[in-house]
Amino acid sequence: RLAASAVAPGSAAAAQLRALWEFVRRDMSHAFAPPPEENVASGAAVLLLALRGRAVVGLMWAERICEAELVQFGDCGSVGHVTDLGKKGVPASLGVVLVWVRRLDRRRGVAATMLGAARRVAVPLGAAPVPMDEVAFSQPTELGAKFAASCVGRQTVPVYQPRW
Repeated sequence: RLAASAVAPGSAAAAQLRALWEFVRRDMSHAFAPPPEENVASGAAVLLLALRGRAVVGLMWAERICEAELVQFGDCGSVGHVTDLGKKGVPASLGVVLVWVRRLDRRRGVAATMLGAARRVAVPLGAAPVPMDEVAFSQPTELGAKFAASCVGRQTVPVYQPRW
């Protein structure tokens, strides 16, 4: 089950989101500050939660963007084996800032389901979802690079620099 988050700054929901963010941050190998509450409230940032019962098993932060750069990941998907393809800008309309899935629920399609939902909620009501070739990823980890490559179906992945 997926839930999209719309949080008013200073609300009880914002406090719950901060607590959830702290839980996710402790589970990740790197730290991210949460998205600004104003961006979530205005729809500039989209937070999706994957739920199993009342438990949060996944979180995705996506935002609207205009452009990305193509990056070639090595055969192993390693971020350490990145080839810059000449800073070639490509159109992109959805940027995936962060994907987190609880360890027990990884490799079960949770991240792909959240990405599909993000592609649908990032457009006006009734519009077609954001095409997969217009989705970019920010600062992917090794697992994130593998996920991104599997989503786009090739080792050349659109990557962008987040606005925050």
